[in-house]
Amino acid sequence: MFLVPQARELVVDWPERAARLVAEFRAERGAALELPALRRAVQALRAESPEFDALWRRQGVREREGGERVFAHPTLGRQVWRQCTFRPATSPRCTLVMLV
Repeated sequence: MFLVPQARELVVDWPERAARLVAEFRAERGAALELPALRRAVQALRAESPEFDALWRRQGVREREGGERVFAHPTLGRQVWRQCTFRPATSPRCTLVMLV
């Protein structure tokens, strides 16, 4: 989303989706941000992406929601998908996100 320039063309409404993605990441992994590997990954992304860094500094936190996701595919054109998010009751640390 942040390191591949084509993502800005593929993801319709990139600024809103990018902000939401960072806030969802913070919500899902907030308790684990002290883990060295995760801390290094966030630091590297902040260093490589000014956009991610700016969004990270906002400290937004949002729960992942389903809904419509729209892409501007370079050969297939506009693609509309529905995002479904599942959290297994027996594995609450796992999240399955599907676009159908």
